[in-house]
Amino acid sequence: MRNAMVADTKKHAEVMITWMRLDPKDWEPVTYGQKIAKLYSNSLLVYPARGVSDEHYGWVLEQLIPSTSMAIDALPQHWRLPQQSIA
Repeated sequence: MRNAMVADTKKHAEVMITWMRLDPKDWEPVTYGQKIAKLYSNSLLVYPARGVSDEHYGWVLEQLIPSTSMAIDALPQHWRLPQQSIA
């Protein structure tokens, strides 16, 4: 089962997969609003360049959440925010 990288465009999602040095065999580029017909393990969201709209919320709730079996996040699981390392 593959993971989904969600962005404004397929190209943007592909660039994010490459930039984050994720394995392209494990990640599939998905666009906001795309019809989803399969199940993904995890999903990473790239915030839309045009800003988040009600359409994005509806699509995430109706299409993405039911199609993701594990986690939906904005950071890969092995990444940490700099603030998390401050104790």
